Amino acid sequence: MSRWSELKFIVVGGDRREAEAAAFLSRMGPEVRTYRVQSGTGLQEIRDLKEGLSWADVLLCPVSGIGSGGLTKGGGPDPLVLSPAGFRPGFLIVSGLTDGNWARQASAAGAIVRDFRERDDFALANAVPTAEGAIAAAMEMTDITLHGADVAVFGSGRIAWPLALKLKALSARVFLIARRPEALAQAAAFGLEPVDLRDAGDRLVTADVVFNTVPAMVLTQDRLARLPAAAVVIDLATAPGGTDFASASSLKLRAVLLPGLPGKVAPKTAGRIVAEVVRTTVLETPGFTG
Repeated sequence: MSRWSELKFIVVGGDRREAEAAAFLSRMGPEVRTYRVQSGTGLQEIRDLKEGLSWADVLLCPVSGIGSGGLTKGGGPDPLVLSPAGFRPGFLIVSGLTDGNWARQASAAGAIVRDFRERDDFALANAVPTAEGAIAAAMEMTDITLHGADVAVFGSGRIAWPLALKLKALSARVFLIARRPEALAQAAAFGLEPVDLRDAGDRLVTADVVFNTVPAMVLTQDRLARLPAAAVVIDLATAPGGTDFASASSLKLRAVLLPGLPGKVAPKTAGRIVAEVVRTTVLETPGFTG
């Protein structure tokens, strides 16, 4: 799109990650204004959302996305409600993930809806701050070094590999627990100990730290019961995670769900990633001219 630098963005809701994304987008050329972004950006803050939407070509919503009824995360304690009724034809909405019914209503009004959270370029770039944040959490929650620790990583997706390899670089004894034979073979090729998911319980008996990246119930009561009393469980999967937290509590295990780590531990990097992926998304959107 030759008019990239002429586009007008309004960034709504979110936290410091969205604030940083707005600042990065502004430095890329477009004019950017914000509405109820939690952290200050130095950019023009609009007072009336309706007027802002009529001014803008592109609406950027938080990484957390747009939920049922148009609910999205707004600056402050109250959610922000986006009504699709006022969107004009050709208006572009870019969001983390969008509720299907709301997206259909926005499309019926003529708007173009694009999600970016499931894009490979976003997920892979985001895996790095997620892995670093998870490792930092493990260091804070334990009274041992990761060097020499027995560490389990459940999963073989975008987050699992950089996490496992960074742990290995810290000289942890890393075993990767997965279901697919090719993932187990890849783990062995990377110098990790491969463990079939069916054998997870037996291998967990010596684990000091367990990381889960699987968005399904893999850390069941039976598997949690095999862990040492001092073990720490850090779940990185999308809520509600893949851990039986009620059982972990009854077993007196320390288990936490840590979604959205990039925005908490590295908001500047996370914001840059969002801005770069949003630019690619906009440029790749067929039929959008601003």
